[in-house]
Amino acid sequence: MWGDYDNKFALLRNLYAYQFGHPGKKLNFMGNELGSFDEWNEQRSLPWNLLTYPKHDSVRRLCRDLNLIYQAEDAMKCEEYNPVHFHWLMVDNADQSVFAFEREFGDSDLIFIYNMTPNFYESYDIGVNHEGTYDEILNTDKDVYGGWNQYNGAPLQTAAFGPENRPFHLTVKLASLGACILKRRIEKKK
Repeated sequence: MWGDYDNKFALLRNLYAYQFGHPGKKLNFMGNELGSFDEWNEQRSLPWNLLTYPKHDSVRRLCRDLNLIYQAEDAMKCEEYNPVHFHWLMVDNADQSVFAFEREFGDSDLIFIYNMTPNFYESYDIGVNHEGTYDEILNTDKDVYGGWNQYNGAPLQTAAFGPENRPFHLTVKLASLGACILKRRIEKKK
């Protein structure tokens, strides 16, 4: 992977968030969540001692939390091969290398946003399909995952007219080499 020690881990966290976000069954093979520098070797046991290092343990923690989101959110697993539940929101931004997509099913509506560059964006507009309030349920740049704590702490409110011909937009903070997952609040009708 590209970059110094910290950037390698940021890219790995981004990769795992990308893999978990996309439709399809999730496969974690032989200790990938340990963040090992060596490839798997069938003649050796897994390097569990890596978990004594904070960066490696933070990758394990991220994989755990991604699995918990996968279990909790119907948008992540229900009818995952039906294209009506997956929408690209931003796919062709080559200048900034930011892309986003939406996964929705029933009352579960998630937005996945990825910044594939080492540039930090304090205010970045992402076009979305639904009006409302969104909460950030995961950000790979939180310090608990070994990041620099560049995340969206407060709930995000949509505004009218978004990029990519979307009816609404969210203004988000995008960490360098980071990914975030936003969940739309669904108002229960009484």
